[in-house]
Amino acid sequence: ARTDITWSPRAGLVFQPTTHSSLYTSVSRSSQPSGDGLSLALNTAELKPESTRNLEAGAKVEAFGARAIATISVFRLDRSNIKTTDPVDPTRLVLVGQQRTDGVEVALDGRIGRRLRAQGGFAWLDARVLRSNTISSGVRIEGNRPGLVPARSGQVWLQYELTARVAVAGGLTRQGLRYTSNDNLVQLPAYTRADAAVTYSLRRLQLAVNVRNLLGTTFYETAS
Repeated sequence: ARTDITWSPRAGLVFQPTTHSSLYTSVSRSSQPSGDGLSLALNTAELKPESTRNLEAGAKVEAFGARAIATISVFRLDRSNIKTTDPVDPTRLVLVGQQRTDGVEVALDGRIGRRLRAQGGFAWLDARVLRSNTISSGVRIEGNRPGLVPARSGQVWLQYELTARVAVAGGLTRQGLRYTSNDNLVQLPAYTRADAAVTYSLRRLQLAVNVRNLLGTTFYETAS
């Protein structure tokens, strides 16, 4: 058993230079206890929580009479106190691991004419294991890219209103190359998936039929 009491502070500042634009910055800190995911064991019960700090800044702009909204954010996510193998005693874990992710996210949401709505987003992530003693599959993971984190990903989605109640939609989701684990020995290939939908709206109810992977693309979402 283990009990941890931690603070998770968060602070932010928003500046609105014009009526239709705003700038923001924020900083937050959180923690992940050793027993997360029912993983508490003899070699983790004595360890303090992992710590995460996120620094972020961004902007939001409205255009064409608020019919279009564009946002952009840049951030740095630092993880510390990550469990890693004790170099002196391989049966023990020590909290000296560090990981950093620098990222940029861009999103656009707007209407083209009266009936067509477009949404899209793109994310770029530069993630690295900065410090670790762990050796996985005979490979030291320090300096590697964390598993299941793509460098680039994005999505675009279009919705067209046929009538006041019926709408059709479709879009593409793009996922970049990812490693299956921190040893960076095996890659999950990049893929582009097409999805579609038809919706019918009532006053207080909306019915939808969604078709995922419309073109039957073979892809891998995750690995374990």
